[in-house]
Formats: sequence, structure tokens, C-alpha cells
Amino acid sequence: MAELKLDTLEEIRAAIRSIKKGARVPYNGANQDVNLGDHAIYAGNGYFGDFDAGNYSELEDDGTLELHGDATVWEDQQVSIGAVGKGASFPADTLYKGSQVLAFNKAQLNQIYFTAQLSHKYEEGSEIEFHIHLAYPDNGAGSSRWEFTFSWANINATFPVETTVRRTVGSPTTTDYHQLTSIDASVEGFAGKTISSILLCSLMRRGTHIDDTYDNDIYLTALDFHIECNTIGSRTEFVK
Repeated sequence: MAELKLDTLEEIRAAIRSIKKGARVPYNGANQDVNLGDHAIYAGNGYFGDFDAGNYSELEDDGTLELHGDATVWEDQQVSIGAVGKGASFPADTLYKGSQVLAFNKAQLNQIYFTAQLSHKYEEGSEIEFHIHLAYPDNGAGSSRWEFTFSWANINATFPVETTVRRTVGSPTTTDYHQLTSIDASVEGFAGKTISSILLCSLMRRGTHIDDTYDNDIYLTALDFHIECNTIGSRTEFVK
């Protein structure tokens, strides 16, 4: 690849116009690939970043932007706690700081049910992480015991038997502390998963478990999946 030195604003504009048109830039009487800076190259499609290391943004001929390697970004796939289903022993809706949260009781097995549909931004086949956001009504010490279940399926596939993940979470010993807790750092079965795949889930605090030693309610303020994204959407309505 020939490396071009672009000295003037007009030369830079000409190079950018050529890239937008999907053409190669004429240089010394021949069409050449262009190096715009240390790590930005153009050869057919536009590649910006450290291409040799696999960390770059790709601008395809049709204008689609795709991110590779370290250029990918993370996004919250949020689930509204106001829309969850509640089990036979469900956490109480509790007023808190001018809003409403779900209070998981120490003396019960409080459980909720929810679903998540993966965004069209999702990098298909990449890992996802499940998190909960908690707040504590006092500064007491101890731990809480949580149980997360999920069944994850693509469109036109069958839902498998649910998988159960258990996690013990230590109290921050600070009143009203906002704690982000990873319940499942790598949700099993991500290989081959696609956009619009669905997770059927439940979350329970096992307040009566021997490892649950925090002697008060715990407030669930939010829950979400962290997903890795490599596009701003999908190329077609149903296909990435």
C-alpha cells in the first residue's frame, strides 16, 4: 500500500471525497490506497484504526459502519423493573427517594420474572453479562444470596431447559449505597446467538439461605445485561 502525505486542506478534502465515493485516490498518475494518519487506511472499503492489530472501524461501500476488536462498544440492555412478573412470594413495591423500588425481604424467597430481547446493535455470538443494581436501607454488614435463571433462544430455535446461577453478594456497609453487582459475568450459551434472541429469566433473593446474613430488605433499583455492540443497528429488518 502506498502511503500518501496530505499536506493541504484541499488534498485532505479530495481524499475524503474519494473515500465517500468508493473510489481510489489518484497519486503520481495511478490510483493508490491512502493512509490518512498513522492507523487509518482505505482500500475499497474505509478502515480507520489499527487495522493490522484488528482494532478498527470499517466504513463499507454502502455506508454501513462496523466496529472490530477494541473498537466495539458496550451498551446496557435494560429491563424495566416496573414491568416484571412476580412470583408467589414477591418483593414489595416500596417508595424510595421519591420513586419506587422492589424490596427483597430477608425472611422470604422473593422472586421476579422478566424477559430480554437482544438489540440489533448486538455483536452476534459475543458474551453478555447480567447485572443488578441494589440499594441498602442501612449500613449493616453481611451478605445476600441471589439466584438467577435463564433460558436463551434465537428466533426459529427452541428454548432449552433453564440454567441456574447462584451468587453471594457482600453488603457495602453504607446506607443508601448504589451497588452494581455482576450476577453472571458471562451468560452461558452465547456462541451462535443472534440479534432479537430472547432470554426468559427469573431473579430470587434466597433470604432464608445460610449464606444470606444481611438482616434487612435490599432494594432492587434496576437490572440489565451488558452487551457488546459492533454496529448501530442491523443491515436489514431481521438480519444483522
